[in-house]
This record gives sequence, structure tokens and C-alpha cells, in this order.
Amino acid sequence: MPSSTLKDSKPDGPRRVPLSATDVKNGTYSTPALQMALEGLHQDGMVILKNVVDPEHCDILHKHMSGDRDRILRERHAGAKVYNQGVKSNILQAPPFTKPELLFEDVHFNPFVVQVMNAYLGHLPKWIMSTGNNALAGTGGLRQPVHKDTRFRHPKCPFVIVSNTALNDFTLENGATEFWLGTHAFTDERDQTVATPETAFGKQVVGTPSCPVLEDVIEARRAVRPPVRATMAKGDVMLRDFRCWHAGMPNATDEDRIMVAQIWM
Repeated sequence: MPSSTLKDSKPDGPRRVPLSATDVKNGTYSTPALQMALEGLHQDGMVILKNVVDPEHCDILHKHMSGDRDRILRERHAGAKVYNQGVKSNILQAPPFTKPELLFEDVHFNPFVVQVMNAYLGHLPKWIMSTGNNALAGTGGLRQPVHKDTRFRHPKCPFVIVSNTALNDFTLENGATEFWLGTHAFTDERDQTVATPETAFGKQVVGTPSCPVLEDVIEARRAVRPPVRATMAKGDVMLRDFRCWHAGMPNATDEDRIMVAQIWM
């Protein structure tokens, strides 16, 4: 089988799986491309699928969701000290499902995403949740802590993947996510802070894991493999193993940076 050694041009970074004309015609990745995607998920905990969503669909969704941002802030976050993961810089914002003209098959049922999900999670994975993340414009300086999205003692094997579609270009300036590649392969709840009566969120039980990763654990990992920023083009899809450490970054531009997400297991 051909080797899939294509890597990002930077010294370290996620694998970026190219989309060939033959892949588009067939509606599936070739074996080498699928191998590259799987190697990225197994070795790094994250991979980027290039150009798999129509940019025009991304533009339409971005226009709607950025226009709906103020309503969400007013109705859901009025008076809040923080929005998401302890900072006031980004919000969870799901894509619209009540408007048929905004339902795009390549966003919600992308064949290349489904193909990789089947290969990584096993036959017939379930799409269990839809969400999204809006790094709000003009929030320079406000970054999330390094964290996992789990407040429980998670399995130490692949069990959940998040599929993130970039609705606009993700750059260092507008908040491309920080990733700690490879952390999914060894992490468990002992790497995380513990909920206290003061920090317990919602129905979280005191003494159970919280999302943030412990500072000494972060610094130990930094010496082995420092974090990278996951820049993407509009229409790229990022697949992230749920266990992989990451952090939302500030958006210093005047345009919201939005991704829509599906959670698979």
C-alpha cells in the first residue's frame, strides 16, 4: 500500500487530506487518502479533510449564523460573566435546522466524513448531536484554557469524533484552534482538574473531572510536543478525537469565525 507521509509544511501540524477529482467523481476517498485520514486520527487525534464542502454553502450559513449571533447573546447569555470554557470570547451556536433552504447535504451528510467515521469508529456510527462554535469578532486576548470536552471518566479508545466544518477561513488572527496533537493517545481523567463546589458546572458532581487540563500536565507535554494552530480554508472539515486537548483562541478581526459541528460515536 502506498505510504501516506504527506504532512503540513510546518515542522509539526495535522495531516491535511487532499481531495482528488477521482474522489469527487466516486464520492469516496481512495485507499491512500483514507489511510492518511486514519493515520492522522490515530497518531495525532485530529485530521483536516480539504475542500469537501461547497464554499457557497459555507457563505450562506455564515451569513445566517453571524446575523443570529446578537439574538443568542441577548436571549441565552444576557448578564453572563463567561460564555464557553471560562471566557467571554466564543459561544456555542448550532446550525439552523428549521429552514430547509439552509440544509446542505455536504454539510450534514458529507460522504467523505461518513467514510472516515465508519473506518475509525466502526460500522454505522451514529450522529448524536449537532452544535457549533462562534469565535466572536473583536475578542483579541481572550483564549480558553487547554481542555478536553469531557466531564467524565472517558474510555481510553476511540469513542467519539467531532466533525467541524469551517464556514470561513481559519487563521491565526481570527482564532484558529490550538491543538495538542497526540494527547488523545494517553490522556485520562487524572490529567484534568476536579470539580469543586465553586467550579461545578450545571449538574456536575463535586469530585468528578472538569474540562481543564492541569497546568503541570500541560507543561510536561509541552516539553515533548508543543501545541499547533489548526488553520483551515473555508470548506475544510476538521475531524477531532474527543480526547484530544485543545483551546479556543481569540478572534482579533471584525468578522465572526464560525464552525458547525457534528458529534459522532
